[in-house]
Amino acid sequence: MRELKNIPFTYDLLFARFKKKLVNTASSIFEWDNLPETFDENFLNTELILTGHVGIIENTDGIYTVRGNVGGEMNEYYKPTQYIYANPVLGSGSPTIGKDVAVLFLTTEDTDPFTPNGGLSMLIDSTATLLADNQLSLNVAQKNSRLMLIADADGESTSNSAELVLNSMYEGKPYKVVHKKFEDDFSVNPLVTVKPAESMRQLIENYQFIWSTFLQELGINSNFNLKRERLVQAEVALNAECMDTLIDDIEKNVKRGVEMCNSLYGTDIKFNVRRYGEEHAFEGLNKRDELSQPNTVATSQPDKGGDTNDE
Repeated sequence: MRELKNIPFTYDLLFARFKKKLVNTASSIFEWDNLPETFDENFLNTELILTGHVGIIENTDGIYTVRGNVGGEMNEYYKPTQYIYANPVLGSGSPTIGKDVAVLFLTTEDTDPFTPNGGLSMLIDSTATLLADNQLSLNVAQKNSRLMLIADADGESTSNSAELVLNSMYEGKPYKVVHKKFEDDFSVNPLVTVKPAESMRQLIENYQFIWSTFLQELGINSNFNLKRERLVQAEVALNAECMDTLIDDIEKNVKRGVEMCNSLYGTDIKFNVRRYGEEHAFEGLNKRDELSQPNTVATSQPDKGGDTNDE
């Protein structure tokens, strides 16, 4: 029989796991074409997501993406003019932005050198924190659901007898003959005041809601509705429009940096943001419109009255 190992289940482990998963999810909305062979697409995406910027420098054998920071003297609009980098292979430098180095910024905020926690790092860290806390709570709730009662025995002999009784019950024996005094010396008290299934259901719903909120920030349509009722068409339309706010800013800023790179180095790099929610945001709504409900879309909770199509 395979031996079960005690797998560590800690906050730090869960946070690291969720952070990596969230970064990979955020990377999935980036679409690149004609990247030079010297570029590492995963490094490029990760730097943009976690730091908010990445530099592109020219080396003897091609152009490379490098990790660094903006600095130097400010221009008339208080924007940095240099990109300071240090790489163990490519060397170090502080070239002028737009002249000797191209810089890709993820959002408008990232162009401000005084903005802390660039890119999507704050969104990812806060989401990973909530998800890690949720999983720890779910783990505790699931373990607590095993302990439904506590037994109180009046002495070691009564305790041993109780063990035999409980073991017989768990093994499936329908009865156990005990001494009459056993009933007086042994009592059972319920330990759980809240139904474990209800507590775990709430935690699972919270997990889904946290994920859904993160995905919608990235413009990924995620069908999770805490209202538990039908959504009117105006609500669905408003939700679809709000999802584009961040990704529109990302697309505008990264494309601006790509144009700078193409102009400096003669490349033909193309960038687009993949919009998952755009194609299917109203797909379910339109199907519902064709049937019988012109202004509503059904969620996962049906009406108490039954099938609305049987009119």
